[in-house]
Amino acid sequence: MEEKWLVPKNSGYKYQDKNGINMVKYHVDSCYLFQDQMHEETEFGGNLSAHLEQHDHPLIIFGHDKCIFKQFHMTKKAWMGPNGETVLIP
Repeated sequence: MEEKWLVPKNSGYKYQDKNGINMVKYHVDSCYLFQDQMHEETEFGGNLSAHLEQHDHPLIIFGHDKCIFKQFHMTKKAWMGPNGETVLIP
């Protein structure tokens, strides 16, 4: 594919698989032919990675951060206008 200029030269990750075969891994967006082939040959558009077994599940970590705002937490403080006017504070 690099020789036919379908993907940029030296843009893939080169490695050897577990059988010692030289392989190159490209990002799916490197060439439109990758997506077309995935939709024809695989369920849900492809595998996670060439380094993982086909039925391995991905590890997804979700985090949660919490912030609480209390509207009248600092009731003794308020903006003051140039003539000393302020808004009513509950």
